[in-house]
Amino acid sequence: YPFLAGLFLSKRTGWLALFLGGSALLNLGLNWVMIPSMGMKGAAITTLIAYVFYVFGGGAFSQRYLRLRFPLRSFAAYALAGAGMFLAVKAVPVAANDAVTLALRIPVGALAYVALAATLDRQARGILKQALNKVLRRGA
Repeated sequence: YPFLAGLFLSKRTGWLALFLGGSALLNLGLNWVMIPSMGMKGAAITTLIAYVFYVFGGGAFSQRYLRLRFPLRSFAAYALAGAGMFLAVKAVPVAANDAVTLALRIPVGALAYVALAATLDRQARGILKQALNKVLRRGA
């Protein structure tokens, strides 16, 4: 909702409904095309595309009524960290038991995301340093 704040605060909820309806129609249309060939993955991708249209399309329109500055560099850094986490999780081999695979992938994903976020973002690096200092002081 931060992207859509201008529409909320200026009481332009009709535009919100228009963007939401447009994203729903986009989702339905893309589902019709992608589900037969891709199955559940196609449905997930179309939902992502529809939400991106709703949030960023509505957000761009919302800027007419309330100008907000967003930290695009941070958005990019965390998107890269998320992509890196995805690749790290996919690199973990599938075990015979799904529970074992999940038990391995969760910590790998968490560690990859924290490491990449701390590498790419100065504020995240500072938070990680503070947390590590607290843990080390308690352990000493």
